[in-house]
Amino acid sequence: MLKKRCSISFLLAILVIIILACTLLPRGVPTKEDTVTINVATETPDVILPGVDPNRQPTLFDVPVVKEIELRFTDPLTQGECVTQFPFDELEEAGTRKISGGGVIDCKFEIEQCGEVCVMYHSEYFMNAGLSGIISDPSVGYPDGSLQAGLTGLFEMKQYWTDIPPETFMAYTEDNPAVFSSSDIITLFFEYKNGAVMELKNDLNTDALPWVFTLHLP
Repeated sequence: MLKKRCSISFLLAILVIIILACTLLPRGVPTKEDTVTINVATETPDVILPGVDPNRQPTLFDVPVVKEIELRFTDPLTQGECVTQFPFDELEEAGTRKISGGGVIDCKFEIEQCGEVCVMYHSEYFMNAGLSGIISDPSVGYPDGSLQAGLTGLFEMKQYWTDIPPETFMAYTEDNPAVFSSSDIITLFFEYKNGAVMELKNDLNTDALPWVFTLHLP
């Protein structure tokens, strides 16, 4: 489990930046409730390749091919979802089962905000994270064993506006973005089985959506 101090500092700091930036919007530029357009990825239509039987049932893979921890979280203003994976290897050292791996959070979102004028809001998340942890033996509470792990690295969140009309003032621009960063360790805990889930919540803001971590095992 993430130290409460760490989880609260991540989410609260992001919300503070968002609230501060929104207070500096020019008159007529909406906040979250007034946003009217959001970029949403559309599904690619099914394509039947020549020589392939369209009635043939696809092969389904119920388990992943690599061991990984998946992260999903929602950007507060755009409601865009960030999805990333942290693959890892399992090894044994001096009789102790350990994991080692890592991955990158690299998500960018944008949304048009219109009132008397229209501007484009951007938010970006980045973290090059290392992953390490220890797998404990099965116990009464965790018959499949348990995994205590940590993601380490510098987490950074940016927000800024572009496409700003000449008569409109915005405090945060692409050349001068609002930046929040933290190098705290994100601590995770799972029962060591495929599909185990851990959520990091903001205890001071029950409306905030949690960060959802899912353990995938082959």
